Amino acid sequence: MNKEVFNAETKYGDLKGSISIDQQYNKSLLEDFLKESNIDLTQYDPIGIKFDYNNTLSPDGEDNIFSTIFIYAIDRKMDTEEIVKFSKDITIKDFFSFFKRFSLFVSEYGEYSNHEMNIMKVEKII
Repeated sequence: MNKEVFNAETKYGDLKGSISIDQQYNKSLLEDFLKESNIDLTQYDPIGIKFDYNNTLSPDGEDNIFSTIFIYAIDRKMDTEEIVKFSKDITIKDFFSFFKRFSLFVSEYGEYSNHEMNIMKVEKII
């Protein structure tokens, strides 16, 4: 058994913040992902998601891009609240197809997370 904290993290954590998502009316990322993967929803109750995106250079200088989705679910057949972690590679396009709206707010090292700010004006960059 591995212990994890349900929190977003990267190797260095240069930018930290929060995220808010509105799902499409006819899609549930948690449930649809498990259904499409032939996971029994009567046994597993999905409770959370993690999405990892990596873009690194390979030794030959080529982009090495991959993304993985993780769904955390409670196994209803267990006496205790056992969490199972399912993983699957997914394209960025497929991942974002589940969402109607997606908002991400980050600051360096999370310095301004949950910080109320008075915005004086908004300037559009052309």
